Parts: sequence; structure tokens; C-alpha cells
Amino acid sequence: MSAAPACPVCGAALGAGGSCAHCDAGDDDLVAVYVAQGEVEAQMKRGLLEDAGIASMLAGEALRNAVGLTVDGLGAVRIVVRREDAARARCVLLGGEPDAAS
Repeated sequence: MSAAPACPVCGAALGAGGSCAHCDAGDDDLVAVYVAQGEVEAQMKRGLLEDAGIASMLAGEALRNAVGLTVDGLGAVRIVVRREDAARARCVLLGGEPDAAS
């Protein structure tokens, strides 16, 4: 059994609807920045974001876990981040160096 998904805004456990009762973060606060075609790819991309200091979570994994495979997008995993982190997250996922100028 896996742990409940955490809110990428405050870190609290997300409720059944995917929204956070602690900070009221919900679908309006989160942006999908990547669609992975499986668990391994999703975790690798999420690791890149984590290394860059960007909080993220996986969305859509319930169907994939039930079916056990990804076919024609069925069971694909969306990686979502806070709206204010979206541009930087996309840059990281595309292999950019967003902090190179600092």
C-alpha cells in the first residue's frame, strides 16, 4: 500500500478529490507540465524536478495502477506542479539550465 499523495504546495496529504484541505490548493493552483507513458518515466521526470527544488505530484495514476499498463494514453501519468513553478519545471524537463544565469 502506498502513501497518500502529498500537496505540492504545502506537503499535506491530499483529500479524495485531489484537493488540499490544509491550504485549499486544487486544480486551479496546479498545472500539468508533462505526460509520462508509465511509472518509470514519471518517477524519473519527477526526480529531475525534485533535484531542481520543484515540488510535484503525479495525477492519473489510479487507472494505470488498476490496469497495470499504458496503451494509447490510457493510464498515462500527468506530472503537475504549482502554477508559479510551471515555466521553470518545463525548462528543467526539457533539459534546460534555468539557474545557469544566477
